[in-house]
Amino acid sequence: MEKNTTSATTKGSPQFGSEAAGASAARTSDVINNVKSKIADQAGPAVEKFQTTFRDVQETAQPYLENAQSYFRRYPLYSVLGAAAIGAVIGMIVARPTNRVSQ
Repeated sequence: MEKNTTSATTKGSPQFGSEAAGASAARTSDVINNVKSKIADQAGPAVEKFQTTFRDVQETAQPYLENAQSYFRRYPLYSVLGAAAIGAVIGMIVARPTNRVSQ
């Protein structure tokens, strides 16, 4: 009966498994980095367009915001009552029963 004298890096040994896991992790990391760079390349123009559009909307809305803030400062009671009325209407719409039976 002869003993098996293979090296420590055979398929069944723990060392081979850790080496394979390390190689697999390296390949996975490379794939992830490639995907990230492709997404960044394709998303770049869309991000720039979104930022430009956001700045335009912000500039357009700024005068309306300032106008609303000055109104709220001049008429605080009406502002609170208006907000309460809007909240009440939204509350009635949300709490309304949806499964009504027709008679």
